[in-house]
Amino acid sequence: MRTGADAEPAEPVDLRLLVPALAAWACGAAALALSGAVRVGFGVAMLAGAAALVLAAGRRARRPVRHARHQAGPGLAGAAMVAVSCGLVLVASGVQSWTREIGVRELAAQGAAVLLDGVVVSDPRTIAPTGRADPEVLLRVSVRTVQGRGERRVVRSQVLVFADPSWARVRWGDGVSVRGRLAPAARADDVVATLSARGPPQVTARAGALDRATERIRAGLRRAAAPLPADPRGLLPGLVVGDTSQQPADLAIAMRATGLTHLSAVSGTNARVQDVWQTYSQTPAGGRNELHTTVARPDDRMAEPGADRPGLDGRAT
Repeated sequence: MRTGADAEPAEPVDLRLLVPALAAWACGAAALALSGAVRVGFGVAMLAGAAALVLAAGRRARRPVRHARHQAGPGLAGAAMVAVSCGLVLVASGVQSWTREIGVRELAAQGAAVLLDGVVVSDPRTIAPTGRADPEVLLRVSVRTVQGRGERRVVRSQVLVFADPSWARVRWGDGVSVRGRLAPAARADDVVATLSARGPPQVTARAGALDRATERIRAGLRRAAAPLPADPRGLLPGLVVGDTSQQPADLAIAMRATGLTHLSAVSGTNARVQDVWQTYSQTPAGGRNELHTTVARPDDRMAEPGADRPGLDGRAT
């Protein structure tokens, strides 16, 4: 057994990649409000700057060293690494933004009446908009095709749909065809546009077997919470599987005001991150997250209950 004097010294923590990682994160966050083309332009410029820094460092390294202050050192290499990290993040996010916006954002900017075909990727949520007597249903649709202004396009965009209460029966994974009028969303939003739907839903395909099975589990949890008072009834499914479809609007507003929305921000994405962490940290609980990853669903970032309709009637979200 080794004593304290014989123990090997701990290796120092290597933090050389921390600065480029933080810089890349900051660049990505700061560029959210920019268009995809602008992000790509900035990213290409930063990558060109990184190449120039690498060339400069190479020329300096080949020069004879006369004084210590003329040595290349880590400065240029560090600056090049930061520029490469930021440039790659900006180019990747710009290309992704451009591919998901093309076809839909132009029509939304024109307020076009369109026909969309897509797949429901959220649970319908009933809300009571400010100043309106009738409730509305919010749901997110991943659009596959859009028809408007005389042409039909294949797209890869997500829109936030505002519909009448008949849409409450639509389920995650259903294929739908919907007519309505588009309105633009802010570039920093995770949807390209909002859609004011006209008429009841036209379901073109039912959800797959896995989606139907997970919906039964989630519905069972909602039924189990049904006898509870309104606030606990809406909060319990959110705490367990991220299902906030029954959450009262005043509770959602209170949770936002007190900074407690993370309590119901459960999703399959979060569960997957936890599963990976447990796997690589050799924690035995890792494999048990598989079912929860599926039931909690990939992501549920729907606007909170009571949110106003962005861009459709002049009110901000």
